[in-house]
Amino acid sequence: MKSLVLICSMVLSLFSTQALAVGSEISIGFNVGLAGGGQSDMNKLISNANTRESGLSVSDLGNAWDLNATFTYRVTDMIGLQFRPGMYMVSEDGSNSSGSFEYAVTGFTIFPVMRLYLLENNYIAFFSNIAVGWGYLSGEIKEASDTVEFSGSNLGYMVGLGAEFCFFGGSHCMNIEGNLRYLDVERLIADKANFDTTTNGGLITQAQKSLEVEIGGRDLGLNMSGIVGSIGYIYYF
Repeated sequence: MKSLVLICSMVLSLFSTQALAVGSEISIGFNVGLAGGGQSDMNKLISNANTRESGLSVSDLGNAWDLNATFTYRVTDMIGLQFRPGMYMVSEDGSNSSGSFEYAVTGFTIFPVMRLYLLENNYIAFFSNIAVGWGYLSGEIKEASDTVEFSGSNLGYMVGLGAEFCFFGGSHCMNIEGNLRYLDVERLIADKANFDTTTNGGLITQAQKSLEVEIGGRDLGLNMSGIVGSIGYIYYF
């Protein structure tokens, strides 16, 4: 029991120092990561194309690149307010005797984040993220001579945990984060369309400019939902 008390006292002492970078309230940074989750509707189209087109092999849309920049203001010792614009990118392509096939999803997000600093000292900090934000997604389907481009937007939320590791006097830091994001876009409007719905086995049932793109008689959906793991750099002024 005495050993347990001693260990707990050492841990609390380790994190008793205030402020990750003493005197620093403002920081900027960037993160590079991968977002899991996939695009189920787009993957149905890919599977359909691979089945009906001889010699075609296009991989499913899986993990996407997720990039963001951050501007953070430390309001109190425990609370920081962060502005986080980001980008999302994933695509796959292939070709056969009919032509080239491409499936792509790109987007950007704007998330105001409340960051809660749970434990910290001069070298390391553990934090949680809570955010509600907005995202815009665009997609492209190219199947030989048939093409359609579409886009839409929606609100979403994000929660997660992370840690910062600082060096060179606390001004330069590396961080790792794991966030769970929910952001689905279920109504996508065709911006450009030259698509014959009879040539893809009837899976795409509507692809006309200024109308919703439909798959199987319902709206085609995209998303930026899933677990986002990232690593980044932070500079404290």
